Amino acid sequence: MKLSVDIVKKLAHFSLNIRLGLDRENISILGPSGSGKSMVLKCIAGIEKPDRGRIVLNGRVLFDSERGINLPPEQRRVGYLFQNYALFPHMTVYGNIEIAIPHQWNRKKRAHELIEKFHLQGLEEAYPLRLSGGEQQRVALARMLATEPELVLLDEPFSALDGILREQMQQKLPGLLHGSNYLMVTHDMDEAYRLSEKILVMEDGKMLAFDARERLFDHPPNLAAARILGLRNVSEATRVRENMIMVPQWGCLLECGGKQRVSHVGIRSQHVLISSSPGVNSFGCEIVRTLEDRFTATLFFRLLLSRTRE
Repeated sequence: MKLSVDIVKKLAHFSLNIRLGLDRENISILGPSGSGKSMVLKCIAGIEKPDRGRIVLNGRVLFDSERGINLPPEQRRVGYLFQNYALFPHMTVYGNIEIAIPHQWNRKKRAHELIEKFHLQGLEEAYPLRLSGGEQQRVALARMLATEPELVLLDEPFSALDGILREQMQQKLPGLLHGSNYLMVTHDMDEAYRLSEKILVMEDGKMLAFDARERLFDHPPNLAAARILGLRNVSEATRVRENMIMVPQWGCLLECGGKQRVSHVGIRSQHVLISSSPGVNSFGCEIVRTLEDRFTATLFFRLLLSRTRE
């Protein structure tokens, strides 16, 4: 599966400007609410029309403003899972799935195959109102795959589920969509990391970063992307030597390899270790506040510069 998107669309408070490519991989679009994430999916699906640009899926041009091409949603072969699942309330589980199957001759057989694949046996005659959130999501996924899409679009697929069910469905999703590539919108960085090979970070309609998930979390390219990716311990920094940076707000020097220009430094909590002896980037500290959850705790500390070990 190959997808190329290069579009511009003016929205109420900013312009959406996106350029990305997918090649047989699963990608998450990560960003705060109102950043334009869902609009990207709607433009790909044909629900919304970009002002200009081009969208190509597996060599088929779905949209081209210069050539006047804008295929309707039903011709794009793109599956779209809405946040509220958009099931037909007057149809049973079986009816919701069967109506999406494009070929008349094998509808019954294909519907039963999907009901079995998504573990919906025994619910065939149930209406959406009687289903749990997880069951509704599985019906919506089955209905979407019934259309035989070349690409699956997931618009915050777990936002309507509670914590435990959300985790369960996150574990099941890759297996349920095995063989189908997806583009998922989320504002949950852990969700993006679990379910995608690559992550696109965006804010106010603009791409801040787009890379493999490991590189992106380890080396965010700019401050805005770093904050969206959950980096909280961030401060301005200046390189003073090839292997040394100065962090004025923290009042310390840190050994840091490389020659590239530095504007900020960030330290993730898992990289902070308790040391019993002097070493590189080792400092005396004082805990000033503790914020406890049920199973974790957040510690706020400050450096004791007079006791800093060089």
